[in-house]
Amino acid sequence: MRKWMMLSLALGTAAIPLFLKTARTEQAAPAVAAQHEKYRAGTHGGWTSVAATAQHSELDQIFGRLKHTADEAAFQDAKSAAYFELMARIVRDPGAIAELETIISGKDRHQPMVQVAVGALVGAGTPEAQAALVRMLDARKTDDSFLQLLVPSMGFARKPTPELEGALRSLAASDRPAAVREMAHLAVGTTAARLQAEDPARARHIIDDYDHKLRGATNAQDMSTYLSVLGNAGTKEAAQVVERYLDDSRPTVRAEALEALRRVPTAEAESHLTHALHQDSDESVRTSAAWAMSYRQPTATSMAAQAEALAGEQSPKVAKRLLDNLWDARDTTAMAAAAKSHPLAEIREQARTLLEKSL
Repeated sequence: MRKWMMLSLALGTAAIPLFLKTARTEQAAPAVAAQHEKYRAGTHGGWTSVAATAQHSELDQIFGRLKHTADEAAFQDAKSAAYFELMARIVRDPGAIAELETIISGKDRHQPMVQVAVGALVGAGTPEAQAALVRMLDARKTDDSFLQLLVPSMGFARKPTPELEGALRSLAASDRPAAVREMAHLAVGTTAARLQAEDPARARHIIDDYDHKLRGATNAQDMSTYLSVLGNAGTKEAAQVVERYLDDSRPTVRAEALEALRRVPTAEAESHLTHALHQDSDESVRTSAAWAMSYRQPTATSMAAQAEALAGEQSPKVAKRLLDNLWDARDTTAMAAAAKSHPLAEIREQARTLLEKSL
């Protein structure tokens, strides 16, 4: 069900994980976006570039700081500094992109300079930067390891261009291995989320396309992928498509549909999730509902519904997920009730342990 594709982009003062199926990075986005804008506008006032020498370009100087040290915090700070400085350089001087492509050509995705370079191109989000991402995709389309970094990153590009969207769609429809195609599909869903505010017609076109794909899907794996795409989009229109599959006879499909509602900011989506928590007889479906609730902004209503579900939950897996949700929201009243009277001893013990941490 959950298809995690994680990458680390140096944002702020630490590497922030971006999951294609998570909303948690969206919750932290305002502060990061503000810092991005300062660097894009050239008004950041920090991390001044070392003057280029005759032997090294400014890009060489930036990457030269990425030497790993035993101090992990210092290393992450260096990556963050390099990310913002490189992003500012790309925005200021699009001509630097060609040199950047040459520097990282053929290099392994695990190298910090490669991670920072891809992240900076995504963060800059200029048409020229996105064109470079498309060229990288074409040049290294058979390098599955590199694609694990590049493809999910592309979905987060600022104001995704039609060229970038088209490249992801082409990869998703190609004869590449299933895992690569799936990454591309999921990244298309993320572009829909990015487009929703500025080009809702293009976002809607993506939703309609995957609605059509879902209607024609003949196996559970394809249905799971297409529902995940809609989950990454997280729009009301995507939710309207997803809702058709909430009562599917197959638990795997119901579970995936519930997970796809995690980012939809409507009372209807929350109602579907709480209904499944209380009414679905399948453990995996209830687990998915609880997991999806963990990515939503907690409300008094949703917390009360989860506390009620926890009180009678006989599955340790589901109960632990609900307990974690209540702990994240610091609902100590519900935690105390679980510690005192939950039917499962291991849940009572876990609740007591968590409560002790709050003292």
